[in-house]
Parts: sequence; C-alpha cells; structure tokens
Amino acid sequence: MFKHQFYLIMLSVFLSNSFAYAQTAKDYQQQAYAEYQQGHLDQTINDETKAIGIDPNYSDAYSLRAAAYYGQGDFLKCIDDLTKAVVLNSNSSESYNLRGICYEHQANIDQAMTDFNKAIEINPNNLGAYSNRGLAYYDQKKYEQAILDFTKIIGINPNLEEIYLNRGGSYDELYKYDQAIADYSKAIELNPNDPIAYIGLADVYYNMKDLSKSIDNYTKAIKLDPNNANAYFSRARDYFLQRDFDEATQDVNKAKTLQKEPNENQLEIIKTVESVQKVS
Repeated sequence: MFKHQFYLIMLSVFLSNSFAYAQTAKDYQQQAYAEYQQGHLDQTINDETKAIGIDPNYSDAYSLRAAAYYGQGDFLKCIDDLTKAVVLNSNSSESYNLRGICYEHQANIDQAMTDFNKAIEINPNNLGAYSNRGLAYYDQKKYEQAILDFTKIIGINPNLEEIYLNRGGSYDELYKYDQAIADYSKAIELNPNDPIAYIGLADVYYNMKDLSKSIDNYTKAIKLDPNNANAYFSRARDYFLQRDFDEATQDVNKAKTLQKEPNENQLEIIKTVESVQKVS
C-alpha cells in the first residue's frame, strides 16, 4: 500500500478567533501566519512565541506554533503546544488531529487513535482525521475499520485520489481484488498521471496471478516515472515468472542503478534473477 497521508490541518481554523486579542498579539499572529504560508518555520515560531508571551492563553498561537514544529519534525514540542492548545480550547478538532499525527510519529498509536477519535467526535466531517485514523487502522492490520473510514471520506468528497489508493490497498490486503481494482481504477480516472495508482493496480493483478496485466501496469508506471525502482523490481519479478529472463535481467540492472540499498524483497528478486544468469 502507498500511504498518502491526508493531514488537512486547516490552519484557518487556528486563526478563527485570533482577532479578539490585544493588538500586539494579533499582529504577531497575523505575521506568523504569513510566514508559515511561505514556509518560514523558524520565523513562525519566533512570532508565535512573542504572541504567547503577550497572551499566554492564546490557543491559536499554540496551535500554529505546533504546526511549525511539526514541519520541522520536532514532534515532542508539537505535542506540548497542542496539549496547551486543547486545554485552552477543547473544541479544536484540528488540534486533536495534528496531535494524533505527532503521537503516531512517536509510535504512540493508542494515544494517536484517542486523538483522532476526539477530532472526529468534535467535527464529524473532519476528513483529515478520518484519513489519519484509517491509515492507523491499516498499520494495525485492521483493514475493515480502515475501509470504513476511507469510505466515510468518499461519501463526503468522492474526488480525492489518495483515498481511493488507500482504500484499494486495504481491499487488496483482504483479498477483495474486484473492489481493489475498482478503487485503483477510480484513482487513475481522477489522476491519470500518478504512477503510484498504476503500481497499486499492478500489485493487485500480481496477487491474482495475472502477470500480463501486472506487467502492463508496471510499464505504465515506469513511463510516468522512469526512476521508480520499485516498479522495475516488481516488473522484473513478473518477467522472471513468465520465464522472460532477458527482460527480467534488464529490469533488475536498471533498478539496482536507481536504488543503492534494496529492501529485503528487492534483494530476493535480485538473487532470483541473477541465479539464472549464473546458470546460463
């Protein structure tokens, strides 16, 4: 499965009440938001720290500073700020959602799930929270629950390619290949230029032992992304199973140039294909 994290942080929510504060704090908040939109995370943090210094009960300032910390990969500081934010404003669905993401990065899945649940309880239409909870279910191999969350999102917005990719991957894990094919095909319909969708579809056909269709879809993915080592490795495996050893060898050699540190499955493909070369 190709995880497309769908955060939907909705920073506008963080700013919804910002204009009720003292003028100077408001100015720092506005400036911080402008800096954040430009990707200036250090300046965002500096400005929000000044806003908090003026008004320590400014929940939106903690929330936006947390988003900046998240962007820097400082998940502990992100969690700390969001904890302060939800104490000050317990109805911020997005604060719980983002804190859940941070907990997940810290491998604290139970707390992440608690926060995603809370985010959804506050706002039943929080698509990001459903997506993140669905991905967390997927990681826990709770594929049926993941499908329910992805389906909920599709019911609200049926035009999100990444959600079809994630639901398709969940169906694939449950051997529900027809549903998986339908979801990957819908993802391709929404975005015909995404190689990941073709790889997902190819993986399903491989699991169905339809090697011709799997090779065809890996080839489409490679045309869109000629540097996708995973597609070359997978296509090499399928060529090998079709006893097309020359094509398998070419793909393995290409994949090795693209990925210097193959994973365990890719190393097994290399070993298998190269064993035939040694025999011949």
